[in-house]
Amino acid sequence: MPVELSDLLGNERWVEVEVNGVAFHVAYRPAATSLRRQAELQKRRRQLQAQDDGDEVEQTNEVGAIFCEMISNWDLTSGGQPLLITPDVVTSALPGAIFSAIMQAVGEDAQSAQEEKKQQN
Repeated sequence: MPVELSDLLGNERWVEVEVNGVAFHVAYRPAATSLRRQAELQKRRRQLQAQDDGDEVEQTNEVGAIFCEMISNWDLTSGGQPLLITPDVVTSALPGAIFSAIMQAVGEDAQSAQEEKKQQN
């Protein structure tokens, strides 16, 4: 029986992320979190950090958009209100340490999930 790709993209996994001794939870879309996509995001972040030209805004927006494709939910708030998962919020309000901690937790979880699937087969 055929399976719709959109059905798979709706799945999400939750991970715990810790920054400075404080834990929060992030949900990500495993289907949107391929190793290639993660590598692309990290490469673009490194390019952004190393570059000193006019493409910085465009690259920052691109990184934010890729991040938002992967992350579907979190329990982060600002001023008591849920912090939206939008490219603008990610690029302007989310500190780099938090961004990095999220990406590391998601990457580790995605890798362990892939290893579990391999062992089951």
